[in-house]
Amino acid sequence: MNSLRIDILPKNLQEEIQDYYEFLISKYHLDKKNKVIVTKRPYALAKNEFKVPENFNEPLPDNYINNFYK
Repeated sequence: MNSLRIDILPKNLQEEIQDYYEFLISKYHLDKKNKVIVTKRPYALAKNEFKVPENFNEPLPDNYINNFYK
């Protein structure tokens, strides 16, 4: 495999690659046999952060619908 040289890229692309690398490291980890394991998000992470309004399932007003199709 060829080595990756990001130092020849513009600074903004280097930063983007670094951000993506950090994202991948935070999303995946290796088990004892160096196999990639996907880290799952915890259940109910945003519990009690917001409340679904009572009228959630009611149709939207016409002006909302009309603006959506402009």
